Amino acid sequence: MTRPQEQPETEEDAGAFYVTAQDVIEATGLPKHWFTTPEYRARKQVPHLALVGSVRFSLQALWEWEQNHSTVGRPPEPKAPRQPDTEPEPAPPSRVPLWHELARELDREQFDSTS
Repeated sequence: MTRPQEQPETEEDAGAFYVTAQDVIEATGLPKHWFTTPEYRARKQVPHLALVGSVRFSLQALWEWEQNHSTVGRPPEPKAPRQPDTEPEPAPPSRVPLWHELARELDREQFDSTS
């Protein structure tokens, strides 16, 4: 940011200190188009001074404008607590029976020759 040769000594003098759009962008970190696009400046009512062929900004006026036009962000809404399941999940079987074991259980008389 370019500095003038004399710094203003009082707050009243600080209001009379005007800088370029590039200086404002570097000082504030706000988007470039806010200060370089006439339509955006008019729509957002960005305070500026239009001189012959150039536009200047007062940092004090911009700070006041930002304070008056800022919106306080909302904190994220807390997530609803997860409802516990009414039934616990069944435990996985420790061993999966083979097909012939299942068949034996279904029809013991046919596969058991011990009787």
